[in-house]
Amino acid sequence: MIIRRIVQIMLFPMIIYAGSYPGSTEKDVTSDPESNLIYIGINEISKKDKIGYSIVNYMILNPTDGTKSFIFPKENQKTIKSILFETKYDSTEKRMILNFRNDLPYSLRINPEFVINNDFIEKRIPKDKMIIVINDGYDQPSEIWTCLKNGKNLTKISTVEVKGSWHLDIRNCKIRIVNQKGYETSINQYDW
Repeated sequence: MIIRRIVQIMLFPMIIYAGSYPGSTEKDVTSDPESNLIYIGINEISKKDKIGYSIVNYMILNPTDGTKSFIFPKENQKTIKSILFETKYDSTEKRMILNFRNDLPYSLRINPEFVINNDFIEKRIPKDKMIIVINDGYDQPSEIWTCLKNGKNLTKISTVEVKGSWHLDIRNCKIRIVNQKGYETSINQYDW
């Protein structure tokens, strides 16, 4: 009994820190095999609940030369909900393979509804771009940003209203923003 209690006391700190916790980047690291860049999420304690954390930026590490940069200026406090970029062409499936990092429901991570026309694509190299979606709450509009995979040329392309949507059309190389108010629908598209 005493030995069991000692083991529990010794293992307790490891159990607490084995998963994600405020300040952890364990699950917020991804990479791009095409460019060899590594993306590391920068976490901030959530302003709303003080328990969880939010990704407010990504540090981009070039492992070849050790240089680091950030997608957004360091003072950014808006939450990054998703990043998305092409990683390679799958010649068997005839489609682009995409890397997603997001806090969307699990089902959207596997088969994201915001990517369309990704079947029977002609072979091409992956785009040297990424899409970043930032949002401060599900009841707030989202902002859609793009930049090169190295973080340069950061550009806000549009705002998506709460009841609006967006999608990436892989075949036609377009990002479309759809905002609706009743039967009034606006569709704006941007080159991808």
